[in-house]
Amino acid sequence: MALKRRKSRRPMSASLMITPMIDMFTVILIFLIVSYAPEQSRIQKSEQIELPQEDFKLSRLPTLQVEVTETYVSMNGVRIELNNPQAWGQVEAQLQEFKRDSRETAGLLIADQSTPYRLIDRTIGHLSASGFSEIYFLTQEENKP
Repeated sequence: MALKRRKSRRPMSASLMITPMIDMFTVILIFLIVSYAPEQSRIQKSEQIELPQEDFKLSRLPTLQVEVTETYVSMNGVRIELNNPQAWGQVEAQLQEFKRDSRETAGLLIADQSTPYRLIDRTIGHLSASGFSEIYFLTQEENKP
């Protein structure tokens, strides 16, 4: 019986598949761009507001943003003038309406450093009474030398 000699196969050269690699890097790039978009760009404050200094970082931005000045309280852009005798009743009604639409318990309070503390305290009281247990204050970042 004769032994047959096998032909040796030439090894195939490993080729680099560029197209799938580019697709993979594109997906990773899009993911990183979307993930690291600054949430602070969604915060809008009036020009009259001058914020105090702090260095705490908020991990997730609350959807309720309450702006307090000497003359008005604004909740997500709905402005309530404080010269109206029923102003705090309107604030309470606005908070209850927001609470019906959202289950969130966090609120972001934006106030000028010259705003009287009694207005800030009263606003916090209404937020707490409406079921907001986490109240954050918006501040300016501390300028580090």
